[in-house]
Amino acid sequence: MQQFSVTEKLAEIKRELKLRRPFYRRQVELGKMKPHVAALQIAVLEAIQADYEQQQLAAGERLL
Repeated sequence: MQQFSVTEKLAEIKRELKLRRPFYRRQVELGKMKPHVAALQIAVLEAIQADYEQQQLAAGERLL
């Protein structure tokens, strides 16, 4: 499996959130997704983003 840097992973999760927020909003409006499910899935992705942001900060502190 290919290895990716924390910066690459963080950029990808940010891109994914940017795509999913309006998509989930629309799915909820159409009745195809329950609001609590959409909120939970977004919250999980936001938690992943926060983890990568902490890792990126920690890596940056080590480099200084």
